[in-house]
Order: sequence, then structure tokens, then C-alpha cells
Amino acid sequence: MPNDKLRISSHYLGDSGKKYFEDGFKKESEPGRLFQSRYFQPYCDRDIDLLDFGCADGFILRSLPARRRIGIEVNPAARQRCEELCLKENTSIELHDTLTCVENEAVDTIISNHCLEHVPNPMENLEHMKRCLRPRGYLVLVVPFDDWRNAQHRVWQPNNKDHHLYTWSPMNLGNMVSEAGFQIVSVSLCSQAWSPKIIWIQRKMGDFFFKIACRVLSIIKNRREVLLVARKPCVQSCHY
Repeated sequence: MPNDKLRISSHYLGDSGKKYFEDGFKKESEPGRLFQSRYFQPYCDRDIDLLDFGCADGFILRSLPARRRIGIEVNPAARQRCEELCLKENTSIELHDTLTCVENEAVDTIISNHCLEHVPNPMENLEHMKRCLRPRGYLVLVVPFDDWRNAQHRVWQPNNKDHHLYTWSPMNLGNMVSEAGFQIVSVSLCSQAWSPKIIWIQRKMGDFFFKIACRVLSIIKNRREVLLVARKPCVQSCHY
């Protein structure tokens, strides 16, 4: 049985957590986050129960079709903003600060966008995700590929805003998710990156040229993502 006490990084609590949320999830980031949601759309529809691990203010979760929406977010400032937006938009999201609050086999799909690299204990969180999924349910993870050719990854900086605790490749992410008991469907390296500075391309020229710009930016900045899709097996090897 997975540990029922999941450690939370203090970087996302208190004043530092508020600053992290306010700096990283401004209004101008929404087109880019909507662009990220394309990874998850094939696994969502109005007849499923959906969980977003690291939902922030719930923007991606609210944009996807679902019967029931559950958001896991450790940052109190992000949860508060999510509650405000749900009230404003008349949308329902069940918010929790940890997966331990979610019942067994509660959802059909779990998504996560750039979150697993921030948690102190990814394996235990993955085991809880498996517990929360129904048999044959989907897990869809997107994490950054921290390329050593990117200068910011070659030197430690004590005030680094991203505060990544783990670096992922298709190989080690697949290994960890498989070790947690999932069946891997696919793991791929995606050459896509966006920045608020190129959002104008989407507004003026549309999605086609915006996708090209994201690919060019990915090459220039050595910024890529790992996309993993897995399923929970029908027969479980452990008991909850």
C-alpha cells in the first residue's frame, strides 16, 4: 500500500508558494497552457471522471470535458485562485492538496502537466495515482526534458524559480511508471516549447504557425518535453 503521508516541498507553501504561482501562472500564460492541453484531449470526454495532478488554478482541467473533475494542488494560493475561478465560471472542481484524499478507483483518467519533477517522492505519488485509477484507466504525464545543452541546467542556482527536484528522460520516466505498476502505452520526446513572447503569433496567424514557432523555439532553446501514456492493469499485484 502506498504511503498515506506524502511529503510536500516548502517551495510551494507560504510566501514563496504565492510568488511562484503569481509569477508562473499569469493571464498571458493561458494560451500556452491551452496549447499544452492538446496532449490530454484524446483521453477526455464528458462521460469520464478526470483528475489533474498539479492543477494550479485549474485552467487546463476546466478546459477539458469531464463528468467529474478532481484537482490536486499543494499550493494554497493556486487552490484559492482555482476556487475563485470555478465560482466565477460556475464550474465544479473537487480540490485537494494530496492524492491521499482521493478514494480508491475514483477516476478514469489522470493527467499531469509539468508537475512530477517538483515532488520529493514521485514513486509514492505514482503508486497513489494507480490506486485512484479504475482498471484500464489512463495516466497521461507531460514533464520537461532538462537538456544539459541548456545553460540554465549546467550550474546550480539557489534561487532557481523552477525548483525541479528530478530530471526526466523517456527511459527513466518509463522505467519509474512501469515500476509503479502501470502498463506503458507510449513514451515520446516532443520538440515543442512556448513562451508568452510568441503568443502574438497564435493571435495574428493562427494555430498552424504557432505550432511551427513552438517547434523553432524548442530547437533554439533546447527545450523539449517527455509525453508518457500508460494504463492501469486489470489485474492488480497489490492490495490497497
